[in-house]
Amino acid sequence: LERLRRGVTLPDGIRTAPAEIELTETTPEKNGVGGNSWLKVILGEGRSRQIRRMFDLVGHPVTKLRRVAIGPIRDSKLPPGAFRDLAPEEVAALKAIRPAPPRGTRPERTGVHPARAARPTKRDGKTDDDRKAGKKKWPAR
Repeated sequence: LERLRRGVTLPDGIRTAPAEIELTETTPEKNGVGGNSWLKVILGEGRSRQIRRMFDLVGHPVTKLRRVAIGPIRDSKLPPGAFRDLAPEEVAALKAIRPAPPRGTRPERTGVHPARAARPTKRDGKTDDDRKAGKKKWPAR
């Protein structure tokens, strides 16, 4: 469990973020077969089948999994497979959550530094702006 709390590297090379894991219940052994452990897992980020993949990695396969919340949204009365419309407050709460950027990625560049924008970019002596306008920066040689 401590490995999972710190985060593990999945077989596809992606490292999971640390997770909160708490042992809530263990069922007794029956007929020589070990009991089951019930765990509460809280993820800061969720990837496809992440909980199952994490537990398989440490030799503790998951047989049953139940989602009890998505962010601030909880509905214990909603049966599995059902859905409902969100209240305006719930929509606002979800919009207020700012997701962290994916791990191992850089923010996308939105433009070119102004000092570089006017410099010639190819041997023809034209800048990108000149090419768009069809003008030459210097006379042709």
